[in-house]
Amino acid sequence: MSPANAPLGTGPDAGPAYAQSLLRRVATEVAAVEQTLNRYGKSSLREYLGLFCDRGAQALQCREDFFEVVERLTQRALGNEVAARALADLRESPVVLTANHHGLDTFAQQFQQSLLFSRRRLPSGRLVHGSLVLACATVPLNNLTYPRGILLYGHRDEKAAPGPLKLPLFSDRTKHDAVCFAAPIDAAMLERASNRLQGWQ
Repeated sequence: MSPANAPLGTGPDAGPAYAQSLLRRVATEVAAVEQTLNRYGKSSLREYLGLFCDRGAQALQCREDFFEVVERLTQRALGNEVAARALADLRESPVVLTANHHGLDTFAQQFQQSLLFSRRRLPSGRLVHGSLVLACATVPLNNLTYPRGILLYGHRDEKAAPGPLKLPLFSDRTKHDAVCFAAPIDAAMLERASNRLQGWQ
């Protein structure tokens, strides 16, 4: 990620020239990418993320019932303090991510958008405490984002198929199960995955 005040797509962390050439290639094929780069390409990440704040847009319906559900579910999962912070953020800027798939998140595009969204500032200028995600939970464990396990990028295994390596946590017989019905990840799963990873090295 580029420093907060560096233009998007530039800076020491931007990657090799090859990555820049790929971005230009995508921009020539996808008009929305080209328009975004033309319009915001010289913005810093901080400036760009500032666009993702709700600045008083009129709601089509009352938000209170949604706020109550978020507070109740967050209290149950993470406690009163986290729930209070999440609710304060949501009241100030009622914006949430909705395109994610539920489960362990190692899918690069989804992880990067979640990371960027979690670094945005609220209209008051303070950083959000976290990011609320309304994720699709009825996808199978073996879907593109691979909630069945961990996607490993940057490997140098020439025998492997193109793309990230898949390190499963859940057994093969569960791969068609919906994520919302999957059991929690436990220590035994992590140990098996660790042993498998050691065998790959």
